[in-house]
Amino acid sequence: MCEEITPVEPRMAAVLDLARSAVAPMSLAQSEAGFDVVSARLGARKRRQSRNHRLLFAGASAAAVLAIGISFVHFRQTEPCQAPLGYWVEGGQLVEGGYLRASDPAGVRLRFVEGTEVRLPVETRGRLLSVDDKGARFAIEQGLATVSVVPRPEAQWLFDAGPFLVAVHGTVFTVDWDGPSERLDVRLDKGLVSVKGPLSKEPIVIRAGQQLSVDLKKKEVRLQEMETAALAGSVVLEKDAPAAPAERPKEAATSAEPRARERAAARSWAAALAAGDVDFVLADAERRGISHVMAHATSESLAALADAARYRRKYDLARAALLAQRDRFAGSRRAEEAAFLLGRVEEANERASGKASETSKAETSRAETNKAIDWYDRYLKESPRGAYASEALGRKMVATWSLQGASAARPLSEDYLHLFPHGTYAGAARALADKP
Repeated sequence: MCEEITPVEPRMAAVLDLARSAVAPMSLAQSEAGFDVVSARLGARKRRQSRNHRLLFAGASAAAVLAIGISFVHFRQTEPCQAPLGYWVEGGQLVEGGYLRASDPAGVRLRFVEGTEVRLPVETRGRLLSVDDKGARFAIEQGLATVSVVPRPEAQWLFDAGPFLVAVHGTVFTVDWDGPSERLDVRLDKGLVSVKGPLSKEPIVIRAGQQLSVDLKKKEVRLQEMETAALAGSVVLEKDAPAAPAERPKEAATSAEPRARERAAARSWAAALAAGDVDFVLADAERRGISHVMAHATSESLAALADAARYRRKYDLARAALLAQRDRFAGSRRAEEAAFLLGRVEEANERASGKASETSKAETSRAETNKAIDWYDRYLKESPRGAYASEALGRKMVATWSLQGASAARPLSEDYLHLFPHGTYAGAARALADKP
């Protein structure tokens, strides 16, 4: 915890700032040399005085410019309080009590400005307890969370899971707490965590490649090595793709029949998406023919296909569906929203960039981030009060910060706090506004 600093009168603060900038710390050799020069100028005959006297004089010389300020002000050398880490929410919102509420079938993600991420599936109940400059404390009340913490000196990240406390250093892991069965599972991909809780007097340290399972009802604690395949299988919680419906023999169709089929597809794709069966949408689009879908699908069908493709990280397909939406249904609400979603696609594609060289990846990342900023800007111009206005401005601010630095993004943070003082990116905006 940082201490409060005793307030200083403005004119005195200016004197102290001048003194700090003018007087640099002196070595013992510099003190000795300075003492000799000053003694010579004063005509002192006894230069070889005791070491204590010399150090006392050197200290007095170095502090002379501070004498006035120190005589009036009690100054404590403590670090000033730092602003808490900025953060924002993707795929949902932060509601009363710090709870994360998902609006995306793929779940909700809490992201911090220094790179740490907490991902919750739709069925997980978790909430943000507190945030400071060193990290945050998060509670998993029921379900699984996937966590990626960026290592930093003095970072402090804590995760409550039922009666357990997981202390995290830079790492990637999953924590799964089931309240009714009173069971904890922690699986560590890399890094180091320690777990405090019942059944163990000392914290249990978990290293990369290990899994901790605690069953409170049976009073069992098991720490074991874990195969990479088992870890991957435990993290991926997805339904098997349903089999695509068998294609019926082609029949002669009237001009009205294709339109009727497209309207039926829109209804079925939207329903499948709402049920979480995104693979059905993708399989059915493949069966119908992607080029045919882009040219003839309804606006609702294109929106459902774009969402399904984004959830399965098929970004080229998502981009094509969203561009078709803007081209064929220009001026519609969905066409405007497609601009925002295209920005999301460019950002997601940048994070998923493949195995190119570091230079190539950096160039690709900059290009895709610029594209994302352009799409967010276009959405804000077309729909300044639209449903995604807060998120578009927030994401534009963060992307600009990443690409061009704090000074370029600060005006956007001021705009955000003025327009959306309680928005999901307000924490990031305040951190940016306070950044020197």
